[in-house]
Amino acid sequence: QTDENNAEYYFLRGKAYAAAGDLDSARPDFSKVNELRPEKPEYYVTMYKLLSEGGYEEEGRTYLETAVAIAPSGTEDQKSVGAAYYFLGNYEEARNAFQAMPETERDENAWIFLGLSLEGLGDNEGASQAFEQALAMTDSQASVYYQMAVCQMKAGNYYQAIADAQAGLALNDGNVNGRLAYAEAVCYEYLGDFQTA
Repeated sequence: QTDENNAEYYFLRGKAYAAAGDLDSARPDFSKVNELRPEKPEYYVTMYKLLSEGGYEEEGRTYLETAVAIAPSGTEDQKSVGAAYYFLGNYEEARNAFQAMPETERDENAWIFLGLSLEGLGDNEGASQAFEQALAMTDSQASVYYQMAVCQMKAGNYYQAIADAQAGLALNDGNVNGRLAYAEAVCYEYLGDFQTA
């Protein structure tokens, strides 16, 4: 247990450094966590995200490899392992991890990751259904509408894609508005309505 407690200490300290923009101090702490190998997949996914955002994508990927080597011991672990597979680009294993979760235990993020994994496998219809499940749990996620619009576009359902993009734009999320407006414009172009686009 001491190792696990130490791992938690290094993880939390590294996370705090990263949040303060000090990746030079965070990286050795994350490396120490990886050495101690706690059975906590969410640690490794979080470390990957923080390193990736800071420009250390390759270094972060080694932590994803550690995460997927852990046998999940519950829903949260399952979700983290699925996310790790998704970030590694292994959409099939990601899909399998999220589909192995009982539907009643899937939260909005699990549905989103399932949708992204299905989209990565070319199953746009399944992806749209997963995104709709995510939206049923929250209507404040403009990024879910964006993913739905992209799936509908890929399936050639441009009017539905426009409706999804517009629903997302109505939420006025500055982080996603540009992508939603672009998706909407592309749909209008496909439909030959250059005036509106």
